[in-house]
Amino acid sequence: MVALLGSVPNRLATQGLRGVVARILAVEPYYGGSHRAFIDGWMQHSEHEFDLITLPAHHWKWRMRHAAVSVVAELQALAARNAGAWDLCWVSSMMNLAELRGLVGGLLATTPCVAYFHENQVEYPTRQDDPRDVHFALTHWVTALAADEIWFNSVYNQRTLLDGLARLFRRLPDQRGVLDRAQIEGKCVVQAPGIDVGGPPIAAARNVGQPLRIAWAARWEHDKGPRCLLDALRCLETTGTDYRLSVMGEAFKDCPRELTTLRSEFAHRLDHVGYHVDRVQYLQTLARADVFVSTAEHEFFGVAVMEAAALGCRLLIPRRLVYPELFGDADVFYDGTARHLAARLADLASSPVSFDGTARDVALRYLWPKRARELDERVLRLLNRDVGQG
Repeated sequence: MVALLGSVPNRLATQGLRGVVARILAVEPYYGGSHRAFIDGWMQHSEHEFDLITLPAHHWKWRMRHAAVSVVAELQALAARNAGAWDLCWVSSMMNLAELRGLVGGLLATTPCVAYFHENQVEYPTRQDDPRDVHFALTHWVTALAADEIWFNSVYNQRTLLDGLARLFRRLPDQRGVLDRAQIEGKCVVQAPGIDVGGPPIAAARNVGQPLRIAWAARWEHDKGPRCLLDALRCLETTGTDYRLSVMGEAFKDCPRELTTLRSEFAHRLDHVGYHVDRVQYLQTLARADVFVSTAEHEFFGVAVMEAAALGCRLLIPRRLVYPELFGDADVFYDGTARHLAARLADLASSPVSFDGTARDVALRYLWPKRARELDERVLRLLNRDVGQG
């Protein structure tokens, strides 16, 4: 799919950068979920102009293997129609940027390129029956080498990629010293995604005696901790706590068994289960919740968590992964075990629950209008450096 937005601005090398509108080629090989939300949100709020090339969001391993080859023809045709070079090329980390730059020849030879890491395959948890394919980590490495800047959605993401590559290269049969961590690290920038929660009201305070309204929202996959969620709910049942439950998120062909069990075992508690096709309904469900729970075993940012916080939900999230980086000393953590999660939920159910102003203040920093301005400014700083060197 190709989306064409705007007209071609004057070339940056022939004018000052103040007030310049840059022309950006964005290539997203996995146009769905948080990947789609990021590039759509930035484009919607940006002052720059975008040409967008996408591929469907399924079979991610195949996407990473062949994305560069798959988009070459569209990229070349787009360049021919527009009769001019882009000021910047932006790709997500599902793209092998080294392959792309090599395949399109001179089209991107002098164009600054940014690689955006939503996640990394060094740290991403695998299923027990699915051994880690180190070739995806090596793809991230060569993408980082080929990029002029590398954007991460969190410090945690950046650190785990670099640390993981260092561990991987110690295992190589030879040429272990070829990894130049300092070279990559010098190009790294943390650029968090934005969120858009529209205009739903802040979650209302719950009176004691009313059921505790719990929300959980994530992809229905093993890395989001469905076993912990199921075990915590079973513990909560033994306490006699009155609660209602919304379990949201997109399900795929191989749905975790724990979530299938939850749908039947806790049917009497469920207000909503499954995927919200309508974005407004999803936000309304979040806004009605008293507490938002994460059981994630992997999280490099946590858009759903941040959206819930922006809507005034109390958070209960494990003290691990990216969460301490984002929420610091806020009273939002449990120790990561099902038993402690159940205990904290039972405590919340026995007292009034109002919105958490501390977590909400954190979340409001990530609203898209603010984040888009910062992304736009980062683009201009990169181009200013490039023009100056030219």
